[in-house]
Amino acid sequence: MKLSIKEREKVFALERRAKHLKQRINLAETEGRHLSYDRQEFASLLWALEIIKEHFENYGKDIDARTGTPD
Repeated sequence: MKLSIKEREKVFALERRAKHLKQRINLAETEGRHLSYDRQEFASLLWALEIIKEHFENYGKDIDARTGTPD
């Protein structure tokens, strides 16, 4: 099963957002602040990415989100 270009773009955008949130959370924690909203959004993004990964594993293929091809 191959991802369409739009699907790849969406997955890649989720990955970028998760990375950005993780950086914000780490910075806030070094400053002694806690960003509960960012933590919740980060957890939701990780959950969504895991669901996408499981979807493709159920079809017996591990899909690279950037290329849309099996690893």
